[in-house]
Amino acid sequence: MVQSSLQLMPNFHHQHYISKLFLILIRHEYCVLIHFKLRATCIENKWASIDVIYYEYGALVLLFDNNERASRAFSILQDATFDNKQLLVLLLPNIQVFTAVRPAYNIHSR
Repeated sequence: MVQSSLQLMPNFHHQHYISKLFLILIRHEYCVLIHFKLRATCIENKWASIDVIYYEYGALVLLFDNNERASRAFSILQDATFDNKQLLVLLLPNIQVFTAVRPAYNIHSR
């Protein structure tokens, strides 16, 4: 029997899924767009990195390295619009699944 346990990862990265952006932009254009929406000229709103970009859907995942920046960015982006559409901003949980093969019980022992 495979037994798994679910644990939260350490709070190193906070992830935001952002969609309803233009389709098929290059990475730099997505960076500039999000930078503009976050008013990220000051370091407080800057993200740590872009994890993945879904070019065909106009979506991306931003990684933040601290709670305050992630919270501030979430509030700003939640109220932001792009091309007259409200951005879809979701917080992604940091979950790590550990699996180990362990017998639940020994059917042969009596």
